[in-house]
Amino acid sequence: MPDLSRESAPVESSNAADNIMVMLLSSNEKYCVLIRQIAAKFHWILLEPAGWQDAQETLAAVRVPVVICERSRADGNWKLIVQLAEDLQRETRFIVFHPEDERWLFVEALGRGAWDVIKTPFDHDEVRRVVTLAAASRSRVQGEDRRAQERTPPRRAHRTAERAAGRG
Repeated sequence: MPDLSRESAPVESSNAADNIMVMLLSSNEKYCVLIRQIAAKFHWILLEPAGWQDAQETLAAVRVPVVICERSRADGNWKLIVQLAEDLQRETRFIVFHPEDERWLFVEALGRGAWDVIKTPFDHDEVRRVVTLAAASRSRVQGEDRRAQERTPPRRAHRTAERAAGRG
């Protein structure tokens, strides 16, 4: 299990933007400090794996709703973690950040399943808005999946009903 010693504790709150679990993947300490400040301000549970290997282990072990990741790092890039979440069938929302406004990154990231791309320097309210919407979207999708499963009878019960009706 990865070392999550930098995990912040949740704070009791009724605000929808609070207590969201967010994983941060960045090797740029300046950006890490800014995201930590935003996370503290909005009471997010912030996970900061040491590298891609720790991030992969964390994502496999914990259902992280939102990941904020730097476009590229020395040990990998955002595409690796998006692919891992897809392989694990996680409904994780990915927010990619980069200091330059690059349209190709926006198109590629959204095309590969990222939720959004944000430009640095970070605007606290914009980051809060994007993370809150991403987390809410994930919750809504999971709720819809759960309701659909509740409405769908198990396959065996369906066959038994067909036999009882003389159709099986």
